[in-house]
Amino acid sequence: SVSRRECVVADVPLADLPSVWSLAASAVRHAPAFAFARGALDDADALLVALLRGEPAVDPRTFASAALRPLLAPGQAHILQGLDAYLTAGSSVEAGRLLGLHAQSMRYRLRRARELTGRDLDNPWDHQLLRTASTIRAIALE
Repeated sequence: SVSRRECVVADVPLADLPSVWSLAASAVRHAPAFAFARGALDDADALLVALLRGEPAVDPRTFASAALRPLLAPGQAHILQGLDAYLTAGSSVEAGRLLGLHAQSMRYRLRRARELTGRDLDNPWDHQLLRTASTIRAIALE
């Protein structure tokens, strides 16, 4: 059982503080209890809650960028590709097959995605967040 409901958003410009405060407060109020399994929510969590609630001020691309930020860094494209393949295929074995990778290479990419994002694909909230961000990113690139 989760006893504390918190949202921590870092590096907020002073001009954006009121809107970020509102976003974080709404996330704390409305996120499902299981969203707090790994502790305090962050900006990506707050943006996902806002998207799921249909809040019009949230740009889906801003959410996707926040959720995938570490994987969008230079040199991490192969990790993002592995995550996208896994979310598409539903298993690491099938994702590896799609990418022409050995199973161990695919598991490495998923492990690195977890390390870089702090998100665990076995956690339902994290899985939903990463799947939603990956889908939005794919749509935005079309």
